[in-house]
Amino acid sequence: MKKKKFYQKKWFWILIGAVVIIGIIGDLTGFGDDTDNSSKSSSSVKKEAKSEDKKSKAEESSKKARSEAVSSSKKAKAEAESKSKAEAEAMSKSKKEASQKKEQDDYNKLVQAVASLPAQSKNVITSASIDKDTNFLMLTMTDEALSTSDAELKNLVKSAWEIGTSLIQKYPPYPKDKVSSMVVVQDSAGNRLGHTSITGDFKYDADK
Repeated sequence: MKKKKFYQKKWFWILIGAVVIIGIIGDLTGFGDDTDNSSKSSSSVKKEAKSEDKKSKAEESSKKARSEAVSSSKKAKAEAESKSKAEAEAMSKSKKEASQKKEQDDYNKLVQAVASLPAQSKNVITSASIDKDTNFLMLTMTDEALSTSDAELKNLVKSAWEIGTSLIQKYPPYPKDKVSSMVVVQDSAGNRLGHTSITGDFKYDADK
C-alpha cells in the first residue's frame, strides 16, 4: 500500500515538473518570438531610414544638377550675348572707320579737282581753294572779267559758281568739319561778286 502511494506521489511530482518545464519552454519560445519581432521591427525601421536618406540625397543631387544646368545655361547665354555685342561693336567700329576713310578720300579728290579749276577755265578763274576757317569754296575771277558789261559779268560769275557747286556735289560725302555747300565768287581784291544763297541757289551780289 505504501509502495503504491509512493509511486503515486512520484508520478504526481513528475507531472508537475513536466508542466513547469513545458511552461518554461513556452515562455522561452515566446521570448524568442518577441526578440525576433523586435529585431525585425528595428531592422525595418533602419531600412526605411536608409531608404529615406537615399531618397533625400537623390533629391538633393537632382536639385543640384538642375541648378547647375540652369547656371550653365545662363552663363552660356551671357557669354553669347557678350560675344554678339563685341562683334556688333567691332563691326560698327569697322564701318565707322571705313566711312571716315571714304569721306577723307572724297575730300582729297575734291581738293585736287578744285586746284585744277584755273587751268580748266583757261584762267577765267585765277584761283580756287577751300577756306580753312569757313570751309567755303572760294573762286577768284580774273580782273579782265570786270571790264565786261554787267550782263556778261553776271553770266561769268554764275558760270564760275555753277562749276564750283558741281564739284562739291560730285564727291560727297565729306568730313563735316572740312567742306561747306557755300560757294563764293570774288574778284582779286576780295570783293564778293556772287555766292550760294540760303535756299542753295545762285545769288548775284550786284543785284538789289
